[in-house]
Amino acid sequence: MGERPLEFQRLFAEVRGRLLGEPAPALRLGRYVVGERIGAGGMGVVYAGVDPSSGARWRSVGPTRPRRDG
Repeated sequence: MGERPLEFQRLFAEVRGRLLGEPAPALRLGRYVVGERIGAGGMGVVYAGVDPSSGARWRSVGPTRPRRDG
Protein backbone atom coordinates (compact mmCIF):
# COMPACT_ATOMS: atom_id res chain seq x y z
CA MET A 1 0.00 0.00 0.00
CA GLY A 2 3.01 2.32 -0.16
CA GLU A 3 1.85 4.08 -3.34
CA ARG A 4 -1.50 5.18 -1.91
CA PRO A 5 -1.90 8.63 -0.30
CA LEU A 6 -1.15 8.74 3.42
CA GLU A 7 -4.73 9.73 4.32
CA PHE A 8 -6.04 6.65 2.48
CA GLN A 9 -3.55 4.43 4.31
CA ARG A 10 -4.50 5.94 7.67
CA LEU A 11 -8.24 5.50 7.13
CA PHE A 12 -7.83 1.99 5.70
CA ALA A 13 -5.78 0.90 8.73
CA GLU A 14 -8.33 2.39 11.14
CA VAL A 15 -11.33 0.73 9.44
CA ARG A 16 -9.51 -2.60 9.14
CA GLY A 17 -8.60 -2.46 12.83
CA ARG A 18 -12.18 -1.74 13.85
CA LEU A 19 -13.57 -4.53 11.66
CA LEU A 20 -11.07 -7.08 12.95
CA GLY A 21 -11.17 -5.86 16.55
CA GLU A 22 -7.48 -5.04 16.75
CA PRO A 23 -5.53 -1.79 17.00
CA ALA A 24 -4.59 -0.09 13.75
CA PRO A 25 -0.91 -0.49 12.88
CA ALA A 26 1.26 2.61 13.16
CA LEU A 27 1.86 4.39 9.86
CA ARG A 28 5.27 5.85 9.11
CA LEU A 29 6.37 8.81 7.00
CA GLY A 30 10.13 8.65 6.82
CA ARG A 31 11.42 8.37 10.37
CA TYR A 32 8.17 9.66 11.90
CA VAL A 33 5.25 7.64 13.28
CA VAL A 34 2.12 9.38 11.99
CA GLY A 35 -0.64 10.38 14.41
CA GLU A 36 -3.88 12.23 13.82
CA ARG A 37 -4.59 14.69 11.02
CA ILE A 38 -4.22 18.24 12.32
CA GLY A 39 -4.84 20.34 9.22
CA ALA A 40 -4.76 20.80 5.46
CA GLY A 41 -3.90 23.61 3.11
CA GLY A 42 -2.33 24.54 -0.19
CA MET A 43 0.78 22.43 0.42
CA GLY A 44 -1.11 19.29 1.48
CA VAL A 45 -2.29 17.55 4.64
CA VAL A 46 -0.45 17.95 7.97
CA TYR A 47 -0.35 15.24 10.64
CA ALA A 48 0.95 15.03 14.18
CA GLY A 49 4.02 12.83 14.11
CA VAL A 50 6.67 11.62 16.49
CA ASP A 51 10.27 10.61 15.91
CA PRO A 52 10.80 7.60 18.21
CA SER A 53 14.57 8.12 18.18
CA SER A 54 14.29 11.69 19.58
CA GLY A 55 12.61 10.82 22.85
CA ALA A 56 9.01 11.04 21.61
CA ARG A 57 8.92 14.76 20.72
CA TRP A 58 5.79 15.54 18.67
CA ARG A 59 6.17 17.42 15.38
CA SER A 60 3.89 18.37 12.54
CA VAL A 61 4.69 16.24 9.49
CA GLY A 62 3.21 15.68 6.07
CA PRO A 63 3.96 14.95 2.49
CA THR A 64 3.93 17.95 0.17
CA ARG A 65 2.10 18.07 -3.10
CA PRO A 66 4.21 18.11 -6.26
CA ARG A 67 4.94 21.65 -7.43
CA ARG A 68 3.07 22.74 -10.55
CA ASP A 69 4.86 25.47 -12.47
CA GLY A 70 3.06 27.29 -15.16
